[in-house]
Amino acid sequence: MNEKLPEPTENARSVNAILGAMIADLMPMGSSLNELWRQHLERQFKKGQRILVERISRQGISALSDPQLAYFVPASYRFFEQVRQGELEHILAILAGQIASDLGEEDAEPIVVARLSALLSGLSKFELLVFRRTYELLAEQQVGSSSGRDGSVSAYGVTQAIDELSASDRTRVESAQALLSARALLCPISEARLGQNPMSYGKSKYGLDVLSLLKSDTSD
Repeated sequence: MNEKLPEPTENARSVNAILGAMIADLMPMGSSLNELWRQHLERQFKKGQRILVERISRQGISALSDPQLAYFVPASYRFFEQVRQGELEHILAILAGQIASDLGEEDAEPIVVARLSALLSGLSKFELLVFRRTYELLAEQQVGSSSGRDGSVSAYGVTQAIDELSASDRTRVESAQALLSARALLCPISEARLGQNPMSYGKSKYGLDVLSLLKSDTSD
């Protein structure tokens, strides 16, 4: 990385100009890399640029102030690292939404993008659907509870709540919830029922943070 980025002048503060310079900076130099691979990387970076610009445009931002620039450059480098690694497009859209949202915050930290990447990397749309539905059921439980205490949701409950699924999909939901728990997006809770111990899940801090971000994203 040669780190020769635009100086923070009025002309260089354009989001597209900054991202274009980043892509040029990230493209590998030299003749050792296969030209087809270089073309693939360039297409991937351009796709990432399109996703990021689109999310930022939703915030009504086209040019950056100095404080925004200080956040945007390192945060976008982290974003493009995920692009380079072939991250799924719907996950890239979520990361881009985080960056766009953070541009409106005074104390935003670029490292949040890296943390979010670690939590979400590689999650399928089905796994995100299970995540959303689990939290929706947890919210419904809390509203219906006289104590207001947090409840728990099993794979059976989620399978029943998603119209497109049948009883045969319960194993898929169990696997999705286990993965989400391993990412700290759900909190595992074991409940004894009739001598058995079906796994159920409750809220987690990271899960609530990610849920808030997903609710603010209207990409679907």
